[in-house]
Amino acid sequence: MPEKGSFTGKDFGGAKRRLLVFFERPGNTTSCATIDLRDMGDVSVHAYSDDPDQLAAVLRYIHEKYPEVEVELIDPRNFFYFWYVAKHHIKGGKATWIYNGRKVFEGIPSFEEVDRMLMQEQE
Repeated sequence: MPEKGSFTGKDFGGAKRRLLVFFERPGNTTSCATIDLRDMGDVSVHAYSDDPDQLAAVLRYIHEKYPEVEVELIDPRNFFYFWYVAKHHIKGGKATWIYNGRKVFEGIPSFEEVDRMLMQEQE
């Protein structure tokens, strides 16, 4: 049995721990991408959305403290994620966090809230 805090792909049926972060990006196009946060310099979000600097700081924190978590940044206007948007009542302007299929937060979490949300699977 792995020690507490260590996860492998086998712990989640072969899949990594997965965090989907829905937020509107500026512009007329929509996209989704699995981002290697090591290559990310900053995150750009719509001016009416949550604080982009805080969102970028939280995403960097997740990358540093939880490297095993696969993070996908998704524009809620992306047609391929329509069912997630409908199921979880995702609205534009507020970041929505879906962790392993469950909506766990709306807005920008503090570092303590990130720890609570990502540690819940380990308990």
